Amino acid sequence: MLWILRYVQGHSHLKKGIAWATAAGLAAEMGIIVVQVLRGTASHFNVTSPQDELLWGLMGGIILVVWMASLVVTTLLLLQSVETLPSRAFVLSLPWGAALTALGMAIAFLMTTPNPSQLAALRRGERPAFVGAHGVGAPDSAPGLWVTHWSRSGGDLRVPHFVGLHALQVLPLFGLLLLRLRRPLAKEKASLLVHFAGMLYLGLMGTLTWQALRGEPLLAPSGPVALMLCLLGALGIIVPFHLAFRRMQCQGLPGDLSGTASRAHATEPAGKRSSKPGGQTTSESDNAIRYS
Repeated sequence: MLWILRYVQGHSHLKKGIAWATAAGLAAEMGIIVVQVLRGTASHFNVTSPQDELLWGLMGGIILVVWMASLVVTTLLLLQSVETLPSRAFVLSLPWGAALTALGMAIAFLMTTPNPSQLAALRRGERPAFVGAHGVGAPDSAPGLWVTHWSRSGGDLRVPHFVGLHALQVLPLFGLLLLRLRRPLAKEKASLLVHFAGMLYLGLMGTLTWQALRGEPLLAPSGPVALMLCLLGALGIIVPFHLAFRRMQCQGLPGDLSGTASRAHATEPAGKRSSKPGGQTTSESDNAIRYS
């Protein structure tokens, strides 16, 4: 989020405030997590003791501030003009990345609601040790994937949360890639591809969130979820290839006789042309073709 502020035009004081708030907030968040690790207890959803509940509440408040700062950055990027910029595709990718990252952060709010067992305990007047969870349909302690520990027996909201957070890197990198092509696309086509990539990424986030809320593991999607993922994958392949094919057609195929002849005629020495009635000229190569 901090590096993207350099592409926001003007608002120097506001940008400085956002930068400091984001940096300080995330540093404090990491500090709380380290404290809880040193205490030998969980940091997220932990309300076991008043101290744990206080630290968990602080984490939630800090992330809320960071999230609101990301919304301000997204708004500033959307309001500034990009029509006259040569790197329009890259500049368009910035608000897409910021907006989808803010949406990915918002997915974390779904994790803070009590799951059915916690809700039942609260209704009985009991105090559960945890309120909220990453998993849906399976406890957070269930076996998970290697490295990420995403649930292998139920849905896991960390998956769309992770994908959304990294939109801020993926989409700007895509916009930068369009600028680094050996034959750069026209501004309109490059902008269209950025918008398409943003919508495709949004569709992926929505599908993964839907899958998690259905209680399905990432690697074991149901038929409807698998169909949606295949559709998104097919669109991600077909649309760029279609635009590339249209680009080849607009540029003309090799062996375009009319284009070749006109270029040859334009470069032929003026001395080898003969006059026609009405001031028209004809070249020696034209005469040779006519009388052969």
